[in-house]
Amino acid sequence: MPPRFSPQFLVKLEMTESKLERLWHGTQPLLNLKELDLSLSRNLTAFPDLSNATNLEKLILRECESLVMIHSSSLQNLHKLRELDMSLCRSLEVLPTDINLESLTKLNLNGCSRWRTFPDISRNIKDLLLKSTAIEEVPSSVQNITRLNTLMMGDCKELRKISPSISKLKLLQILEFSGCKNVECFPTAIFYANHLTRNLRLLLDNTEEASLPTFQPTCNMPTFGGGLVLSNNVFESIPSFVGHIYQLRSLLLFRCKNLKSLPNLPPSLEYLYTDGCESLSRISSSFKNPQSILSFVDCSSLDEEAEKLIIQETICKYRFLPDKEVPPYFTHRVTGSSITIPLDTSPTSALLRCKVCLVLAGEPNPDNWTWKKSHITCRFRGKRDGIVRLYGLRDMSNHVLESDHLCVLDLFFLLDEDKDTKAVCEEVFFGFKCSSHVIIQCGIEILEFYSSLDDSLYYPKAWTFEDEEDDGNNDSDGSYEFGDKEESGDNYGDSDCETEIDGSRGVEPIDEEDGKRCNVEDDIESSAKRRKANLDEDKCISC
Repeated sequence: MPPRFSPQFLVKLEMTESKLERLWHGTQPLLNLKELDLSLSRNLTAFPDLSNATNLEKLILRECESLVMIHSSSLQNLHKLRELDMSLCRSLEVLPTDINLESLTKLNLNGCSRWRTFPDISRNIKDLLLKSTAIEEVPSSVQNITRLNTLMMGDCKELRKISPSISKLKLLQILEFSGCKNVECFPTAIFYANHLTRNLRLLLDNTEEASLPTFQPTCNMPTFGGGLVLSNNVFESIPSFVGHIYQLRSLLLFRCKNLKSLPNLPPSLEYLYTDGCESLSRISSSFKNPQSILSFVDCSSLDEEAEKLIIQETICKYRFLPDKEVPPYFTHRVTGSSITIPLDTSPTSALLRCKVCLVLAGEPNPDNWTWKKSHITCRFRGKRDGIVRLYGLRDMSNHVLESDHLCVLDLFFLLDEDKDTKAVCEEVFFGFKCSSHVIIQCGIEILEFYSSLDDSLYYPKAWTFEDEEDDGNNDSDGSYEFGDKEESGDNYGDSDCETEIDGSRGVEPIDEEDGKRCNVEDDIESSAKRRKANLDEDKCISC
């Protein structure tokens, strides 16, 4: 350090990529130091004495590759330390065991490839990141970390045992053992822990089938109601235990390239992603959850029966599957993004249920794809005695499409909310817009009319629609004109009510007029971001 260095005034010290082997000798008066960052100091062999840095809150030693050990005297007085990052310290083997950092909430040891023991330096940790370490066992003492929210142990090749006590962690939300191919017996107690929330996500990507959970149905039903990630696995059929998790909320199967069939899945399923399962050809049954989202992006081997189950017999929010044309059983089909349909019947009071099929143009070069908010919006109008009602559809999706795909939606529209009104609806108009992909074709199949909302078994009551009365010319968007005038739908402007996704917050509809948020469940994750990351990863590997 410089001869005139006055450490007593330091609040933050950042010396990333330094060539230092030692930061200083002896102790220093560091009472005001709150953050120390020595990342990428690859020659650092001696850990600095921080016994006087009693106000230190953040210590970053990422990729200090020559650092072998840390003395307890350097850490034992850090009673305000909240974050300790020693990721990619590949020579580091152990932390002191005779200390208790009560304030520590985040410990990152990712990539410490010589680290063999499960860390025990704080019982208040919320985020424990241990990916690509040499840890051999998750001990029963893990239950003492009662505030643990995230435990990431992906690619721990030496991991053999996971204590069933892990199921006693009441606040656990993310649990990852992806790539842990030598686990001898996965603790099924996790699936029976009543206190675990519906938000728990269990990640078992790229795992040997022998290391996956195995159990048979008993009189005690599994209570697990969170998300299960089995992406990048090599199995040809989904492990049988999945079908027994009757409250399963989400199932992610990205790039399971050998997967050939889907069995009957729990009816509770709200999110199913099989993107990149190029061998998937058979599906055992349709889906009947009107709030669910199904993605079969790049599942190019789906047979005719599977496509029929997905498109015709399934009822859900929306689903994606590869194809270039609207199927012929959609009675109304056009090129473009808007369509007007005359009604053969004249319902006096009805909820209109219809199935919509959009052909979205794929991106020829995914390298040019950039992350942005994306949504599909719909304008619906029904003409009744000169009165026009306008509905803004609150539905969306966000996917990276390398080729043309179908987006199929089950929609419900109110033609008349007043049971005593005897108005006649002569025709309906649909206009669609996608912010991220060109709509090549659209098709509509009118399915049913209901006399009231209560008569519709599958009416998604969480959805909300904007309803406006109009005298025939809506000047707000300047696109649609009714009466005897032409309608134009390709470029109708933004819907009054749109749904947006930003990848971190998931699906969240926003009413732009009054700023109120609608009551729709958050999506567990942005599949688009994950897929883009996988594409980039493939390129790195191939290089």
